[in-house]
Amino acid sequence: MVLADSVALITVLLLSFSIRLGYWYLPQSDLFLVIFGSPIIASIIFIRFGLYRAVIRYVSFKALWSVVQAVSLYALVWGVLGFMFAVDGIPRSVILINWVLTLLVIGGSRICARWILLRKTDLNNDSKSIGNKKVLVYGAGDAGIQLVSALEHSPEYNPVGFIDDLKELHGNYIGGLNVYSVEDIGEVIEKLNISEVLIAIPSISRARRLKIADMLEVYPISV
Repeated sequence: MVLADSVALITVLLLSFSIRLGYWYLPQSDLFLVIFGSPIIASIIFIRFGLYRAVIRYVSFKALWSVVQAVSLYALVWGVLGFMFAVDGIPRSVILINWVLTLLVIGGSRICARWILLRKTDLNNDSKSIGNKKVLVYGAGDAGIQLVSALEHSPEYNPVGFIDDLKELHGNYIGGLNVYSVEDIGEVIEKLNISEVLIAIPSISRARRLKIADMLEVYPISV
């Protein structure tokens, strides 16, 4: 990852100068060191912000915010050092272009890597366990969303939709899963070949939970 980032950072800087100047730019003398020394500056900052400690498969929005902060600091420090050591000078717009392109490349590479790894995991799970239990999650709130996220890599359960009492949510998609109405639960169970319904509403009373279980008892599923 460090080597890939280093190559990307140098390429981005060359591209930034080329975009600004209108022709393919090749550095000389002092700017050569400023451009090809950029990975040293970036690696120190990126390590400090934990970019190389994050597990790509589980990169979150919080981790991406760290990328934004690290890249912003890197672009600023590189710009300051560039002004100090580059005799020929660096156009100010190059610093801005470098910041934008570095954000896209460093952040985008991690998002793409995460997508590829998750896609590979999904394909492996599909090939190894085609008979995964298809489940509905009763409750499209925070607890339900967290449950679906936790089951993403499960070899046993395959969440295929939400059931929720709120009419405003019906027909919408949350995390890529459709939210169905309680009235349609029988049709959904049959259509999607549901094996289990997982109740994810921790705030409801015991009486309400039993009522939901009684309602689902008529269907050939586990609750």
